[in-house]
Amino acid sequence: MPQHRHETTSAGTLKQTNKVHKQRHRSKSQLAQSARGRVEIANASKKTKALMAKQSRRNKSQQTRAVKRECARNEKRKLGGGRNAAPHVIMFVQTYGDGSDVFNVRNALAVEAGFSPQQTEGKDNGEEGDSVGELQKEVLTLYSSKLRKRLTLIACPRDVSVCLEFAKMADSIVIVASPDASMDEQGDMLMICLKAQGIPTTTHILMGLDAFTRKETKHKNEIKRDFAHTAADQFPDTKVHYLEKRGDERTCLWSIVNRKKRKLTWRTNRTYLLVDDAHLEGNELMVKGYVRGNALDVNALVHIPGVGARPVLRVLSAIDPLTSASGKRTAPVVEGEVVAQPNEELQHSMQTEVEVDPLDAEQTFPTDEEIKQSLQERAMADSTLRKVTVPRGWSDYQASWVVEEQDRDTEGMIPIHSKHERVDNDDDDDD
Repeated sequence: MPQHRHETTSAGTLKQTNKVHKQRHRSKSQLAQSARGRVEIANASKKTKALMAKQSRRNKSQQTRAVKRECARNEKRKLGGGRNAAPHVIMFVQTYGDGSDVFNVRNALAVEAGFSPQQTEGKDNGEEGDSVGELQKEVLTLYSSKLRKRLTLIACPRDVSVCLEFAKMADSIVIVASPDASMDEQGDMLMICLKAQGIPTTTHILMGLDAFTRKETKHKNEIKRDFAHTAADQFPDTKVHYLEKRGDERTCLWSIVNRKKRKLTWRTNRTYLLVDDAHLEGNELMVKGYVRGNALDVNALVHIPGVGARPVLRVLSAIDPLTSASGKRTAPVVEGEVVAQPNEELQHSMQTEVEVDPLDAEQTFPTDEEIKQSLQERAMADSTLRKVTVPRGWSDYQASWVVEEQDRDTEGMIPIHSKHERVDNDDDDDD
C-alpha cells in the first residue's frame, strides 16, 4: 500500500497577503519577553516632571493661603479679643439734626452687647456686661461676654474737628441716618473731610423704620432702597443695616465687630494711643490708655494734638480696667512700675530747624596782604606781554599759536606768557 506524503507548495500569485500592523514600538508582552524578568530604573519623563511641578505649585499656593488666613484670623482675634488687647473702637456719627440719635443708637447697641446702666464702675463679678463707664458719656468702654470682645463705643458730637480726631483712632465708623431728615451741609462737609483723611470700615444704619404702618410698607421699601443706593455711592464697601424690628441691633453689632476691617497705611506704620485719662503732675503730663499700632519707641517724640511734639520721660505700667475673655481680670500688675525709659544718646531732639549762620558760605572782604599779592601778580603778567603780527581777522586763540624766531629759546622751546597782544598787519602785500 503506497504511503501518503505531504508536499509543500509555494504560495501562488493570488494568495491573500495582509498588511503588517502599523506599530512603531514593541508591545508590552514583547518587552516583557525580551526583558526576561529584569526591571529597569524608571526615569521621570517631561510629562511627569510637569505634573510634579504643578502639584508642587498647588501645594505652595495652598500653604500660602493657609498662612494668610491664619494671619488674618489672628489679627481679627487681637482686635478687642484676648488678654491685654486694645478694645475695638467703634465711632458713631450723625449727618443731620442735633446729634441725639447717635446716643440712642450707641446705647441700644451697648445694651445689646451686655451693658447694664445699673452696673457701677469697677464691679468685677464675671457676669455679662461687666463694663467701665456710663451711658451718658461720649466714650463708653465695656467688655461683652456675648461677643467675647472689648468695645469702645464713641458717640461723636456734631463737630467736624472732633469727629476727625476720633476717626484717626476708630477701627469702625457707623453713620446714623433717619428717614425723617436728610443730610445737611455740615454732614456733607464731614463726609468729604473723612474721605480726604482716610476712613476705616464703614457701616450705615437707618433708624426710625418701626414708625411705619403696614399700609406704608411700599413707601418704607422705597426709602430703604434709596438709602442703600446713596450709601453705596458714597462708600462702595459699606454695609447697610435697618433698625425696624427686634433683633436688628444684635445683627448689626455682630456685623460691625466680625466683618473684615479696612487698613489705613498711614496708621498701620505708626504708634497711636486713645487717651482714657490725662492729668498734670507738676510739669509732666500723665496720659493713660492702650497702645495701638506698632511698638512704642520711647526715644521718639510723641505728637499731642493742640500741643505739638514732646519727648517721652518714661512708660509706666497700669492696671487693666476690663475683664479678659474668660471673664476674669488679667494677672495682677503693679501700677506705676517703670516699664521703659528713653536713652539720652538715642533720644530725638526737640530742635526742628537748623540754626542759621549769617556768615556761612558768604565771601569775606580781602585783606591788605591779599590785595598786594594780587597787584604784584597783575604787574608781572603785564610785563610778560608780547606783540605778535597776525593777519586780519585772527582771534586771540589763533594768535597764541603763532611762533616767531625771537620767541624760541636756545633749546628750541616756546616760552609761556600769561597774555598776548594782537597786532593786525594791514600791509599784507609789503611782505
